[in-house]
Amino acid sequence: MRVPAGLLLFSLLVLPSAAVGADEPPPPPVVKVGWRSLSIDSATGDFGVAVTGLVQAEVGLTAEVQDEVGLSGDVTRVRSVLRAHGFGHRVSGQLQFEFIGTPRVLDARLDLHPVPFLLVTLGQQIVPVTRAWSIPLGTLAFRARSPLNTTLAPGRRFGARLAVADPEGRVSMEVGVFAPDATPGLHPAAPPMAYARWVGAPWGAPSASEVPGIQGAAAGRIALGLGALLSPGDTASQEVVSVIGDLTVQVGPLSGLVEGGFKTRLGAPPSPVWSASAALTTVLVRDRLTVGGRLLAEGRKGVPETTLLTPEVVVGLYALQHHLRLLASYGYRVRGEGAGHHALLQAQVAL
Repeated sequence: MRVPAGLLLFSLLVLPSAAVGADEPPPPPVVKVGWRSLSIDSATGDFGVAVTGLVQAEVGLTAEVQDEVGLSGDVTRVRSVLRAHGFGHRVSGQLQFEFIGTPRVLDARLDLHPVPFLLVTLGQQIVPVTRAWSIPLGTLAFRARSPLNTTLAPGRRFGARLAVADPEGRVSMEVGVFAPDATPGLHPAAPPMAYARWVGAPWGAPSASEVPGIQGAAAGRIALGLGALLSPGDTASQEVVSVIGDLTVQVGPLSGLVEGGFKTRLGAPPSPVWSASAALTTVLVRDRLTVGGRLLAEGRKGVPETTLLTPEVVVGLYALQHHLRLLASYGYRVRGEGAGHHALLQAQVAL
């Protein structure tokens, strides 16, 4: 996992100077230090490395039915990302570390971008079967992605994916093949999982942020995505298929995301698990204040007690765009396990 980043760093230090004549000193690298990242780039910008970080801490209050009121608080995420690029941005790599709990590597991938419309990604990475996984964690409008993205999607796996998109992002298609388990070799007899995703965005790709209006009025964007995942179970005969659709709307200070899908086991009596969410966020004060709401619902066919969290309301206070944020949210789970009130205060520092 260290090889791609090491090779790119070697390229940064060696290749630019090799292009300069022996009698001419190489131009000095460009060093940038700021809230966005700590970065070092060659004078031409063809090679570079950058380090970013994310720290999140939360205090939560729960008042569940037939249970005592509970208060909890903890630092939930301390993450660091090392990125490197070479030959312009035709080759890049990313290493992402999580230091909370057991320190571990989350992402260790190599991206190949030989031509503008083609991307090949290899290594440990997110399986981006939904749009939410392409939104950086620090730019979400809510505390976390909707439950759909853990109920129906696998998260991170080791594998390869290929994506094709027009330069403006109006149409994109991608496919990938990944290991069936987060722990390699856990079920060696199971075949690899495969996924495909299509996105149509007639006016161009939407912003990567879930609250683009925090930086000013966002250009009007609408995107419809459809993804499918064939993931094996413990054995080859217990394969599971997930189908997920999402709709993104961004215009002015408003941003909306609707997701829905189901997961069912093949080769057995159907008993699909389904999940859906609808979120809307608006910027009330540019660069400073957002208000949003989200409805969440999920359940299983044949089980009458659907778990429904409604409403979930969030207020965000921002400084330096997404880099400093205080998020307050409230929700009420009306059926299923953990029914009752849930309130949360989250502080974020993104470097």
